[in-house]
Amino acid sequence: GPGTAWIDMTAQVAQMHSTLARMHEQLGQSDRASYYWQSRSRIAGALNAHMWNQERGFYFDLAAAPEASGGAVQLGSQQSA
Repeated sequence: GPGTAWIDMTAQVAQMHSTLARMHEQLGQSDRASYYWQSRSRIAGALNAHMWNQERGFYFDLAAAPEASGGAVQLGSQQSA
């Protein structure tokens, strides 16, 4: 739903930007390649900072925190009792 970030889609977009960067390198378009490498780096950094759960050793989807707190909640990251 709205305010949700999916780990699989986020990782796919990062991979797509790597592919586009390599394509632009092959075409000799270093400015465009640099743009996509930087974009990939920002996406991967956000993915690792916000979607990785160190305690569980796994990546989780994100949802906007309730009541517009500005935070995010890792979906499914809570341990089952």
